[in-house]
Amino acid sequence: MSTHPATAAKPQEPPGEPNYLIPFLGIMGAMLLAMLDGMIVGTAMPTIVDELGGARDLSWVVTAYLLTSMITTPLYGKLGDLFGHKTMFLSAIGIFLGGSVLSGAAHTMTQLIMFRAIQGIGAGGLLVCGMALIGHVIPFKKMGSYQGISGGIMGAAMIGGPFLGGLITDHLSWRWAFYINLPVGAVVIAVISLAIHIKREKRPVKIDYVGAALIAVIASALVLFTSWAGDRYDWASPQIIGLGMLAAIGIGLLVLVERRAAEPMLPLTLFQNRNLTLAAAIAAAHGFVMFGAMTFLPLYQQVVQGASATNSGAQLFPLLAGTLVTSIVVGKSVSKTGRYRIFPLLGFAVSIAGLIMLATLAGDTSKLVSALFMLVFGVGLGLIWQIPTIIAMRSTAKSQLGVASGLVRFMQSVGGALGVAVAGAIFVHGVGSARPTDGRYLETYANAIGGIFLWAIPIAASGLVLAWLLRESPLNDDEDVNAPASMAREQEAALAAH
Repeated sequence: MSTHPATAAKPQEPPGEPNYLIPFLGIMGAMLLAMLDGMIVGTAMPTIVDELGGARDLSWVVTAYLLTSMITTPLYGKLGDLFGHKTMFLSAIGIFLGGSVLSGAAHTMTQLIMFRAIQGIGAGGLLVCGMALIGHVIPFKKMGSYQGISGGIMGAAMIGGPFLGGLITDHLSWRWAFYINLPVGAVVIAVISLAIHIKREKRPVKIDYVGAALIAVIASALVLFTSWAGDRYDWASPQIIGLGMLAAIGIGLLVLVERRAAEPMLPLTLFQNRNLTLAAAIAAAHGFVMFGAMTFLPLYQQVVQGASATNSGAQLFPLLAGTLVTSIVVGKSVSKTGRYRIFPLLGFAVSIAGLIMLATLAGDTSKLVSALFMLVFGVGLGLIWQIPTIIAMRSTAKSQLGVASGLVRFMQSVGGALGVAVAGAIFVHGVGSARPTDGRYLETYANAIGGIFLWAIPIAASGLVLAWLLRESPLNDDEDVNAPASMAREQEAALAAH
């Protein structure tokens, strides 16, 4: 352990309304870079393989990025609480842009994988520090509206990213899938540096290096488990079982270490906060359902409905529209009423209805009918999207915004990774030995993808139960904008007990 000067944000009066938009757009610009990057690069992969070769290692271009970003996500959250979220946010942007330059200049697949890992180190801080900065800049009474807008922007990135990636790859070069980050990143750095000012007071801290190392081990085991299970190795193989055991042992050791750490990377007192724990679990369920389903919808459109790679992205517009509109409406409603519990309840219920519809997709399902199914599913996702983050910010003091946001983001990533892995296993089992030359291949393919949505229903149902267990504490005008007095006292009492 070593001592370093650190900073903690002081509560300050909310700025005037005109001051919110520019800082918010700067933060969102950086977060958008992280979201768009994965979507754009995914579309460019075939062209990258044609030029660099190394098709056998192609999956590591994604896995390396995912691995380092998941490892650093909870670490950035805690370090932001210790040294300042603005400082860590700008550092993350710098690392991300450096990785982007190197990735665009890569001459071999090995180099690209290494540089993508560097990019992921920066990406891990963009979302979690961005959310924490929003919590510092914007008062909670207005948080819902801005979170709703950010949810819509993120949804647009997820759907529009593949389309943009196709345009860049076709008309410029796959290298510009990375270089495009530079001008946007430069503008974001200028805006964040000039428009965001957070008063801080210095205090000594001790870095929890052992906790950080254990989080890295756990995240690595989970990423490799979800990336390899059912693909490179059988689910019952020694490698996959070993990774699962490594993650479990790591979690056990982390609990022991964090109980004794002076400044734990993951304070266990957070889990004494009922709503924050439920929010993290809801984020995991939402990530499982969302990423598992959305990964295979383009395959259905391309293989069964005959859409091109670019057009399949455009055909996801109903899902985007449902997510975008409901996310904005939910945000405005939360800002106006201070109530949020109803939305994940409705969201998981509507998502279940959408999953039931999508499970009926067949070889002869029309594009209009599948668009309607996606719209319903998108509405459900949009109702849930920002609620876990809002609850995290609502349930913790400003001094722990980073670690709370990091926990929610980390759990959503874990849920998403598990969702994709399970969906892939279900798909492979459903397709079986069917080949394109078989007469009923398209029907078999459609049924296999339909099975993915069917198996996602129990997870969505568990999310509904978790949402039911939430305890709502609506915001009053005389309460602190980020941590109401009652919740602050609960946190202090938990820390004292610890």
